[in-house]
Amino acid sequence: MKTTSLAVISPSPLIVEGLKSIISDMSDVDVDFNELDLTEVNSWLAGRCRAVVIFDTTYCPPSSWEEIIDANGKSAKFISAGMLPVPDALQKKADAAISLLDSRKAIESTLRKYLVTDTADDYPELTMREREIVVGIAKGLSNKEIAEVLHVSVNTVMTHRRNIASKLEIHSPAGLTIYAIVTKLVDITEVQMS
Repeated sequence: MKTTSLAVISPSPLIVEGLKSIISDMSDVDVDFNELDLTEVNSWLAGRCRAVVIFDTTYCPPSSWEEIIDANGKSAKFISAGMLPVPDALQKKADAAISLLDSRKAIESTLRKYLVTDTADDYPELTMREREIVVGIAKGLSNKEIAEVLHVSVNTVMTHRRNIASKLEIHSPAGLTIYAIVTKLVDITEVQMS
């Protein structure tokens, strides 16, 4: 699991400590938690990947928000947090919004979307054909059925399966199915349960 850099821009101990508490209870995230001043955000974001910035909308003026998002919108995710409604123009630029009136579960759900980093880039790169075969396995197809769908021989499918197992160090169809779901190669609704 890779670490996500998180910056919280708020002078409010309630917001900062509340977010720390919620995040510390999330066992599936690895977060480098930072409290920053509004003037530090651009330099903090420079060169970072996997960055999330949470702005306290009560404290941060909308013009500052918009400038920071416009300058860094491709390299980071931005979440607004506060009691007051976020202006429409700003709401369209932010990736998500948290209200202090939201339940802990709702806040955790929003944060999880941006902080969980167990994705395809955490695994060795598979070729397009290997990904197609993993999808076939996850859908419950046999080697012969995968070969027919992909218009290759059964021996080719078996060779790819050996290469996949070697690369990923996953040797069971169940493990490959989990891999396919986690890396979003397939949706869980596509998986054939036996």
